[in-house]
Amino acid sequence: MYFYMISEGEYDEYVEEILMHTKKFTLDEFKKIINDFTKGYGYQRRNIYVIMEELIENHGFKSVDPIYTCDITSNGNLEFFD
Repeated sequence: MYFYMISEGEYDEYVEEILMHTKKFTLDEFKKIINDFTKGYGYQRRNIYVIMEELIENHGFKSVDPIYTCDITSNGNLEFFD
């Protein structure tokens, strides 16, 4: 399995998602899939969840849900989530 991350936003409004696929795409191949889908459309097609749906439904990607998450805060504290 190969893992791919897509993200959107900055700071407090930042979100990232991990997808996996059995194929190892080159960076150019991965970019082409996303660029071909979003080309010619407004911001609504550049939404992370719309892109995820396209990758999952039409390109064989699967969503990955981590078991645990460790975040390092701006003051260096560790926060853990399940």
